[in-house]
Amino acid sequence: MATASSTDNRVYLYRLLALTIDHGTTVVRNIIDDKCSDIPLTTFLARERRTINTLRAKQVISKVQFDLLYPQSGSPTTSDFDITLVIYLLLNLKHFGLNPKYTWNVALRPGDTSLEADICRLQMYRNELVRVSSTTAIREAEFLAKWADIEGVCSSYVKKIYY
Repeated sequence: MATASSTDNRVYLYRLLALTIDHGTTVVRNIIDDKCSDIPLTTFLARERRTINTLRAKQVISKVQFDLLYPQSGSPTTSDFDITLVIYLLLNLKHFGLNPKYTWNVALRPGDTSLEADICRLQMYRNELVRVSSTTAIREAEFLAKWADIEGVCSSYVKKIYY
């Protein structure tokens, strides 16, 4: 039988997942929309088809994700893209202008608020939280620290786009 405390701690996990997936996905979609604002998404994806085919061949992106980029009918829209697909596009397509020397798989430097670090944070938290078992709980102190970090990324980028 679950105690109130363990139930509360599981709620923290679900709140972090919702923040990361809902708002984090919106943030990275907005980055793509912003970087492609001067070109239709269909045209952009046609220009990047060779690189995206390579990502598909290497199984970096799945067939389902590939089909979202190049639908059988209609036009693609970033609102259909999941956080994983968007992050893979941002990391692999030169058009987005991310620092090619940025190291994506190392611990983040405290205070690094670059676009690359923000994307890395979202990716890191998303991966960490999705791997956590649904029966696992997160203590309040850990929840508060992670919430503040994820919320900081989300609100920081929204300010960069809209203000």
